[in-house]
This record gives sequence, structure tokens and C-alpha cells, in this order.
Amino acid sequence: ISINLQINAPPTALTDTITGEIRFYTGFWSQVTPFVLKLTEAPVNLKVTVDGSSVSKIYSIQKEATGLWEAKNAIVKFENTGALAIENVLMDVGDCGEYIKPLAPDFFSNLVLAENGKAGASKSTTLQITAPATQIPGNTQYCTIQISYLDPKNGDVGQVNPITVQVDTK
Repeated sequence: ISINLQINAPPTALTDTITGEIRFYTGFWSQVTPFVLKLTEAPVNLKVTVDGSSVSKIYSIQKEATGLWEAKNAIVKFENTGALAIENVLMDVGDCGEYIKPLAPDFFSNLVLAENGKAGASKSTTLQITAPATQIPGNTQYCTIQISYLDPKNGDVGQVNPITVQVDTK
């Protein structure tokens, strides 16, 4: 005979130990089985990389014969490395909208990681790295990519360490 038991931990428990016992009785037999449940706080973590780097990336671009700056593609990857599902992810590039553009602009509209953001889920998109036509050769522009997400534990906005993108014009 299989019996399903459901044990609910208190919602305020972060790390705790729950002990108890399960008692089985019949008309001719009884047994007591003790149990111990160790609760640990599930980590929330979103890993974000731009072309494999989670800290900084340098792109050197040249002016083309057309007078426009060349465009380089960069892959931004979001991966849930925590234990709880992360669903909504947003990206902000501040004042660098002319330097960093998503090739799929609707990608960040309510971005939901694959499989509802469960642990290990990931999703990638392509960013275009370029410069405005008015950019002077020999200048360097530092752009910060800031990623935020909805923390599944408390509903607050969580943030990933920003990634610095350096755009050197030649």
C-alpha cells in the first residue's frame, strides 16, 4: 500500500530541521518510523554573459566606406544557476542605445526563460555592437549592461552584476 504524505514547511523558514515520526497501525501490528527533514534556503542566481564574459568585453570597430561604423554581433546568454524558477528578465543599457541594440527588439518584452525559468534553463539572443555615425574615430565608449529580474523568493527586483562593454572606434 502506498500512501502519499505532504509536509509543509513554515513559509518563514530559511534553514531549519523538522523532526517527527510516522506511526503505522493495524489490528495486529504497529510500527513507528522517525524522520528528519533538513530545510535549506534555495539560492536564486541568474548568470548573464556577453560573448562568454560576465564582467567586461571589448569590441573594436572600424568605419566603413559608407561612412557608417561596422556592426559586430555579440551573444548575450541568460542562465538560471539557482534552485528556484526565474521568469521575467529585463536588460538596460542606459545611454548606450546607439551602441548596443538587440537584433530581436521584442526579445526583452516579458522575457521568460525556457521551461518557466526552472533551474538550469537558459536563453540567448544577439546584440549588435556599433557606434552612431557621429562618433569620432579613436574614441572609446564604455557601456554598462544591467540585467534585472523578479526574485521568486520575495517578489523584489534582483540584479546581476553589470557587464561593461567597451566600444573602441578606429
